[in-house]
Amino acid sequence: MTVTGAPSPSATTIPTYIAQTGSYNTSGLLANTCYSFYVRTICGAVPGETNISDWIGPFQFCTFDCENSGLCPDSLDLRAFLDSNSNGVKDSNEVIFTNGVYQYQINDAVNTIIGYSNTGSFKIFDSNPANFYDLNFSINQGLEPFFSSTTSYSNINIPIGSGSQIYYFQLPLQPYQDLEVQLIPNALLLDLDLPIQISFAIKTMAQKPWRNHQLC
Repeated sequence: MTVTGAPSPSATTIPTYIAQTGSYNTSGLLANTCYSFYVRTICGAVPGETNISDWIGPFQFCTFDCENSGLCPDSLDLRAFLDSNSNGVKDSNEVIFTNGVYQYQINDAVNTIIGYSNTGSFKIFDSNPANFYDLNFSINQGLEPFFSSTTSYSNINIPIGSGSQIYYFQLPLQPYQDLEVQLIPNALLLDLDLPIQISFAIKTMAQKPWRNHQLC
């Protein structure tokens, strides 16, 4: 087991722990730290001989303290929003954007941490004001042609007593230019209330045929 980001083990690496059962308890781990571990099987089918499988992994877990449990009084509150008027400010009528993830590094570390939020607000808790954060927002795959965010923050810390600091990530609305719509009245029916057929197609996706929807 190693701190996340350390090199993976080789075939000759000596295991850190050897367990005789399906579970193993460890101690001495650091708070607010992510670890990676690898597993392999030691088989002794023939007395005096040992067969060893390849390592599988890495599997990851992180230790929890007030930073992860949300008990710290000070935090960074990250929020992405659709900037409908492109003024760079989160107005009260502008909606939070949830189709993306927050990415951040601590103290310029190589390892990038991913933050998910179904509500659009993602909080980072930290009791150490000496830690500095680089913050970004990434759009979910498949939505990049329609949304973009160039907002980023560097060297942000969480001073003691600062409370919740809100950092907004602006997403300007992109004009949709690949949708074609046709309105076709159904003249074959003699009823005064004629149905209307709406046909639409996404022009940039050639594999998508015209789709029809009828309004009565």
